[in-house]
This record gives sequence, C-alpha cells and structure tokens, in this order.
Amino acid sequence: MSRWQQNRSMSRMSSRSLNLKRPKASMAVWPKCDWYNLRFMLRVIFSELMANTAIIFTLVHYNASFPHSLPIAVPAAGVFGWAVWVCGPISGPQVTPIVPVALVIMRHITIIHALMVVIGQFLGSLFGYLLAWALRPDNHPSTHGTNYGLTVIHHVTVGQAFGLEFLAAFWVILAVLATLDEFRPSAWTQGHITSFYAFFALTIVWLAAVVGHYTGASIHPFRSLIPAIFGNNYTDVWIYFTAPFLGSVVAVFVYEMIMSDGASVARIKAWFTDRNFDRHLDYKKLEQEGDI
Repeated sequence: MSRWQQNRSMSRMSSRSLNLKRPKASMAVWPKCDWYNLRFMLRVIFSELMANTAIIFTLVHYNASFPHSLPIAVPAAGVFGWAVWVCGPISGPQVTPIVPVALVIMRHITIIHALMVVIGQFLGSLFGYLLAWALRPDNHPSTHGTNYGLTVIHHVTVGQAFGLEFLAAFWVILAVLATLDEFRPSAWTQGHITSFYAFFALTIVWLAAVVGHYTGASIHPFRSLIPAIFGNNYTDVWIYFTAPFLGSVVAVFVYEMIMSDGASVARIKAWFTDRNFDRHLDYKKLEQEGDI
C-alpha cells in the first residue's frame, strides 16, 4: 500500500471516529453552524411538510356527504395517526403550529427548531391544499364555489366558536405534554411514544366528533388560512388563529404548574429565570433537601 493510500485510509478512519463522537442532533439543543445540523433541520422541515401535506389533503379532499361515507372524524383520525407513526422519529411530527409554540415555552425545543417546524407545516399545508384542489372531484359539495376547504362556523356564535377551538387546542396540547412529561410515573410511560399515534388518533376522533360540526375542529391555523387566501374569504379566520394559540399557552401553564408531578415553586422559578434550566432535574426534591 502506498503512503498516499495509507494517509487516505487513516483520514477515513479519523473521520468516522469523529462522526461517532459527535453528539446526536436534537431540537432541544441550539444547533451549531455545520452541515450535520443543517441536514437535521432540513429533515425536520421535510418531515413536517410530508405530515401536513397528507393531513390537509385528507381534510380538504374528503367528501362526507355521500350516503355511505364515514364521518370526517374517522379519516381525520387515520391520517393524524399515520403522520405521527411515519414522521414521529424525525420531528414528532408536531403537525400544527400550536405544538411548537407550546414546546418552546416549555423549553423542550429551541426557537430556531420551532421556526423550521412551522416552515415545514406551512409548506405542507399549502401543498396539501393545492393537491386537493388539483384532484378535486366534480361531486364535491364545494368544488364549484369559492369556499373549497374553508373552515366555517355552523349553528354557534362567534364567542362559542372561539371557546370550542380554544378547548380543542387546550385538550390536544395537554395530551402532548402528558406524553412528554419527564416525571410521569413509569407505569404510564412504558411504550408511551410508540403507542402515542393510536392515542392521538383517538383524541382526534373525539374532538372532530364533538367540535367538528360547529367549527371544523381546525386546531391548525394554516389549515384555515390557506383556503381563506385562495378563496379570498377571511370571515372569522381570526378565531382559528387566536383561539388555538391561546389554548396552547394556557395548557402549558396549567400542566407545568399544576398537573405535572415535577411541579413546584422552585421548578417554576428556574423555568423562567435559569438559563440552564434542566427539564429532567427534580427541583421539588432539591428544594425539599435544601439544595436550592
């Protein structure tokens, strides 16, 4: 073997050893400016794009008016479950912008990663709507109008619609936070990530059945915004932005301050003031032992 070949072989071995030692990219850690982290963020964007394309296409394209059609809650639950199962190992998926907002407040993910998630969600919502529009059948109830895919209010007042969307988002975020709770008893966490897709699908069935008839159970601002833009109809769109985000924020504070087993005054103080806040650290125990 020539010296050049030996040097090349050693260089490859050195590169492999460096790759083995490199910490795995995580949305909880601020990314470094290198190709490894850039590739990770691009995968996050693509993952959310894929998940949202499937979700928005299904919700917009599905026609529940046929005599033997299943209620919209069923395909909605199916596509949400599919998205969680397929894209879960990459980005969650976080599916709707209210989730990354909640996770940023909880300091689960960084702002830059949340931005990548939201970009993927917007692009996926746009592509999903365009795909549904391009493949829409002639017998779809709203094919020939300007309200194709719009989420509209039925049989409730504006205030009631706001309350329904708020509650739907609030309950969805509580489900997400309970799954991610670092202090949840072990009996409740065994296999909780791999089974979350089924539980989340059931949650969507519940909310779509209870809320969907009145507001569409959007819980996804882009789901409501994209059709409004194409149809140039912004009636009540503000509800689908403000109510879900408000419900998400309130859910974070309720869960973190009251419902989590790790909730304590010391933890809340560190959450807001400590730059190095550690979500896995038991601040309640440290407070009891007098270490903080």
